[in-house]
Amino acid sequence: MTRFATRATLPPTHDTRERQLADLARLASVGCRDVRIRIPWEDFVPRPGHVDEAARERLSEFAGGAASLGLRPHASLCGRRLPGWFIDERAFSDERRADRHWSFFVDEVVASISDCVGGVIPFENPFGLLTRLEEVALNPDNPDMRRFFGAVGCVALLHRRTATLCEPLRVTCVLDRPALLPVSQTPVFAALPIEAARALIDMMRDTDGTFTAGIDVSAHPLLASRNESARWADLTFREALNVAGELPSCRISVIGIPDHDEPDAVADFAQAAVGVVSALDEAGVEVDMVWLGDHVRMPSELFGSILPPSTAHDDN
Repeated sequence: MTRFATRATLPPTHDTRERQLADLARLASVGCRDVRIRIPWEDFVPRPGHVDEAARERLSEFAGGAASLGLRPHASLCGRRLPGWFIDERAFSDERRADRHWSFFVDEVVASISDCVGGVIPFENPFGLLTRLEEVALNPDNPDMRRFFGAVGCVALLHRRTATLCEPLRVTCVLDRPALLPVSQTPVFAALPIEAARALIDMMRDTDGTFTAGIDVSAHPLLASRNESARWADLTFREALNVAGELPSCRISVIGIPDHDEPDAVADFAQAAVGVVSALDEAGVEVDMVWLGDHVRMPSELFGSILPPSTAHDDN
């Protein structure tokens, strides 16, 4: 049965933590059972080999508080930013160094929430992160593309390392663009060579069922308007079918819906996500998880209204 989940960022203060936990309590009361906690790498490890103990304590308390509400925390390790010291050490261009620093980070995060962690998401936005980091013009004639492909290969290696370090936890590999659709339909990364996306697809194929494939089209530029929820649903449906065909042994998650400040727009996309799940189920593709949005943009009234009746009070 599909689980509908929410997202949060590690709160910086005690008061923020209490407000977020109060929000999460309301979501839990209407059927939310999972929460993705974004853990800023640069805050948790401010310098190589050194954990900020205050950040560790905040993480442990927040994850424990979420678990006490009946929510299963998932550690989201790397979003859109990297530690400055990691960039200074050549980031993803030196696999041995990257592996050493990444393994330390993963071990310390999981150890901090070992009693309640439900899963790990290594990179929320791998292609977006790398294109910003490498400042590469995405066209085949650019010689810097070799460096970019090397960085993609390093990110694939770090996904593998995460799966090894975190076994038997659920590890989600996010495809932050429609990886297998024609480029004419994916203008956000229209010039991204399909070989780059294939690197992560092949990594998941080679590890046969170790990963959940996370499909994220939430930042697609065609979806800037609240009136585009039907197009978003169609794009997500077709991408999920493609990924399921390529990776039949992997579970499928839908990561996020487009961010909007208007509650009506959030509701439109959330309802579209529910429709995608239903359509995929009819097509024989089971969606394991749907991450509907962060706790600020997903009030409990909306969350409860979109959950299928069979899951609204499912505690399993």
